[in-house]
This record gives sequence, structure tokens and C-alpha cells, in this order.
Amino acid sequence: MNKNSCLLSLKNSNVVPIDWSNLNTKPLTGEMTEGIINIINNGNKFIVNDWWNKVWNFNDDNHKEYLTMKGNKEHSIRPLTHMSLALSASIALNIYDENTTGVSVKDAKDMAVKLIKSVAKAHYSNTPEGWGNAWQSAYWAADVALASWFFWDNFSKEDQKYIQNCIVTEANRFIDYIVPYYMDRKGNILFPGDSKAEENAWNSNILSAACAMMPNHENYNLWMYKNMELILSAFARPSDTLRDIEINGFRLNEFLKGSNINEDGTVVNHNIIHPDYQATMAVKLLNGVYFAFGKQKVPQAVVFNGDVIYESFVNLDLKDLNKDMAGQYIYKRKHDGSASHEINYPNGTDWGTDRQICFFLMDVYADMLKLDKNLPLKAKDFALARLPVMKAMQSRTENGQYYLSTDSDRYRSREEWVMWHAIHSYMALWVGENGMYNITNESPFKPDMPSQDTP
Repeated sequence: MNKNSCLLSLKNSNVVPIDWSNLNTKPLTGEMTEGIINIINNGNKFIVNDWWNKVWNFNDDNHKEYLTMKGNKEHSIRPLTHMSLALSASIALNIYDENTTGVSVKDAKDMAVKLIKSVAKAHYSNTPEGWGNAWQSAYWAADVALASWFFWDNFSKEDQKYIQNCIVTEANRFIDYIVPYYMDRKGNILFPGDSKAEENAWNSNILSAACAMMPNHENYNLWMYKNMELILSAFARPSDTLRDIEINGFRLNEFLKGSNINEDGTVVNHNIIHPDYQATMAVKLLNGVYFAFGKQKVPQAVVFNGDVIYESFVNLDLKDLNKDMAGQYIYKRKHDGSASHEINYPNGTDWGTDRQICFFLMDVYADMLKLDKNLPLKAKDFALARLPVMKAMQSRTENGQYYLSTDSDRYRSREEWVMWHAIHSYMALWVGENGMYNITNESPFKPDMPSQDTP
């Protein structure tokens, strides 16, 4: 299948709002869901109080229509998109608790809407010298897309246009994009020490968002074609380039131009075997959430190699990666063999060791999608081992902040990083519980498109 065969002329480029009429937004129950709701609401307390008023001083802009941006680079934009998504999704899915936060649902929603429209307006498609068209900006735009979709009818026509410009412009950047690979088909390392797994996964998010929100857009099939390439390549192994199997109409041994993970499921990034980046498989899996809210089926490509990644976490003996860890696994086990919250980093780690929640999100997806079906320990057991540790970390503060200054996580926007993973964990649980993550191996393209030719 090639890109030129995916051209389709459609006339309606409007965003199709989420149809909430048949969706059950009653908060989920159960140990895992109630635990993550608790973390989200404590985090929401931080967002609508100290984060809003003291960290970003947005209270100074109360009289303005739009918030003032502090810059156009990662740590000026990504924290805002992450928190806008956390706040919007928790309100839309009825888990926001004003008794915990001390701020009413109405006021919190007003904050979320103002934050979303301000970030969207600040995009370079709407404001000269604005943010966007950058290495990671598609990731931030995907947050804007989903957060805005929850409250689409609450935005003015002008703000809807700002948001749509942001989404479409970022999605269009990838139509002729050359997808990067860590290793080519011959085994040559193209980017030493730097897998493109996470990068391809987050770039796919904006394309999934655009396709889900604007299913009748003239670029739908062009977006979807590149989306499939990014999704399939993100966590492809060297052996996958030889596999004569077809996923959503794409034959792997013809389509893949290389690989981005090792044969054993581990991922090289920052010049080490890096479990944190292995866990970004969840960034690929969450593409299914966009399709779910658009009442579309989830392409099989989205879950491709999810089982390989999770098996590597749970069952890969680390003896060949670190002889001192022989008989151990990336997901540590307690002395009695049960699931532990701790992580083994075979080559060490540069971010820190207090980053439980990225693995929790991976556990949630592994449990929902049965990626652990052949494993001796189950994803839910690991998730439940992490929850008390995460809750204990957050309980050390009165304002809902997760980290203390002495904690082991070097990422500058770590509070926002936690909330992004927390809300995505709940959305995954919610979509799964409501039977909305429906996987298909059918072609993802529009049925009335021209015939598809294999290159």
C-alpha cells in the first residue's frame, strides 16, 4: 500500500464533537481505579490552586481573555497542555472532586477552557512566532486536541478555529515526513544510542487525534497513512522487517524500513538500555483512546508488539545486559516471587528512580489488553504494588504536589508529567470498562477511496 493510493476528496473538515449521549460517565470503582482517582484529585487540587496561582501566576490574567504564555519551548508549553488535559478529562469523566480541591467544578472547567484556548491561540498557526513545528510539538498539540474535544461546544467559533488550526497544522507536517528508525533493515545503527520509539509514538498521537476528531477531513487518509507508518515502526523489532504478515493492510516485510527496539523488547535511549523509554509503548497504545472517543475501531497496529514489550519487563532475565542482575528482571519481584513496585535499570538511569507512574500506565494497558496472558505475574499485580507507593509520595504534601525537591526525578516538568500519566491511566481504564477499545485488522482508510496498490 502506498501513500498516493490514499488520496480521497472529502468536503467536511469540521470537528465532530464527542457524542456523550450513550456514554456512561459514572466514576469507575475498584481498587485500581479508585486509587488513581485519588491521585488525580489530589493533583487537581495542586492544579487549580498553587500551580495556577503561584507556579504560573495565571491569576494575574483573570481579567484577560487569554492567558499570557511564558515562551514557546517545551517547558513553557508542555506543562500547560498536560495539565489542561488532566483537568478537562477529570471533569468530563465526572471524577473531579471539588471537596478535595476546594474549587468548584464550574470554576475548574472555566480554568481548563481558558488554558486550552490560550495555548491553542499561541500556536504558530494562529500567532506569529508562536510555539509549534518543533521536535516535540505534535505531542503537545495532541493534548490540546483531546482536552478541547471534551468541551468542544463550550468554545467560541473563533477559539474552535484556533484549536483546529493548531491540530491540522501539526498533523499536516507529517504527510510527507520521513519516518526515522534506530536501525535499518541491514542492521546498521542510524541513530546511535537514540531509539525513535517514543518519538514516533508521540508523533502518531496528533494524527490519531486529527483522524478521530475530523473523520471527514480531506486529509484524513493522508494522515492515517502516515499514522500507520509511525505506529508500526515505533516499536518494531529487527525480525519484524522479515515477517510476512499483514496488519491493517500493511505487509511488514514490505512496509517497515527498519526497527526501533531490540529483538528482546528492550529500548536503547540516552545511550543505555532504558526501561523508562520501553514504557513509552503506552504512548502508542493510547492512540486507541482517540479512536474510542470518536466511536471508531482501533487499528491492530496500535497494539502491535505490546505483548513483546510487556513480556520483556516481566520475564526477560537480565543476565545478558548486566551480569550482576542475572536471574532478575526489569520489573523486580519480592523475595516471595510476588510483584514489586521497584524497577531494575540494567545500565542505570539518568532521569531518576522515583518514576513509578509511567510503568503504572503500562500496567493498566497490559491488564486491559491482556498483554500479560502468558506471563507468570500479572499486570494488575504490578499496578497494585505501585499504587500505595505513588499515593504515599503524594500524601507527603498538603497541596497535592507529587514530588519533593529531594526526590529522584530530574525532569523539569515532572509534576505535569505525573498528572498526564495519571489521567491517561484513568482514561484507559474507563475506555476499557465501557467496551470502547475495539480492535480491528481491517483497513483504516475510508471505504470509498481509490483502490490500494502495493508498492
